[in-house]
Amino acid sequence: FGHGMMTAKEVIRLGNAVEPYGLSWLEDPMPWWDIDGHKQVTDAINVPTAAGEELYLWDGFREMIEKRAVDILHPDLLTSGGMLETKKIADYGERYGLPCALHFAGSPIAFMANLHTAAAIPSFVALEHHGLDLPFWESLVTGLPENYIEEGYVAVPEKPGLGVDLNYEGIEANLRFPGLFEPTEEWNTPKLGFWQPDRRWDK
Repeated sequence: FGHGMMTAKEVIRLGNAVEPYGLSWLEDPMPWWDIDGHKQVTDAINVPTAAGEELYLWDGFREMIEKRAVDILHPDLLTSGGMLETKKIADYGERYGLPCALHFAGSPIAFMANLHTAAAIPSFVALEHHGLDLPFWESLVTGLPENYIEEGYVAVPEKPGLGVDLNYEGIEANLRFPGLFEPTEEWNTPKLGFWQPDRRWDK
């Protein structure tokens, strides 16, 4: 099965199969636009459901929240509209009794933005973090404390801004393609297959 590509019937079958294992949640198993399908799954299984990493802006989450189509909101700060928009999404979800886990797979700068946002969300439960899997990740910035994660927790820095600075040497040493701060026109003219938040692939 594929992430975000299952049918409601398939997810219900999967949810029932994995229930004995005590999962924290099933993450985005269906297309983001199938709100009624998410609601059907959430009502049918005991495993918590989470979705939202591909939704854009508060208005994109509104129907999912108002229908309580998932158990846990799962916005991605980098695609949902930024720090303030993500907080608005979480605050609206809290009015409907929905906690918020932040989806994240990005740079240390984005990690710190998520950290500050999470600290401002009363209903926050968890922040996804893949930086530990990348040996060069910490070298992309300066100011990140050594052993910044302790027993699953990260202290919110009290320094100005996000609390870290770019390390240009570390960035340049780990570029996938040569050239630091080159033009990125491809982001201005998306092509077929180029990922865009809130774009349906079934149309």
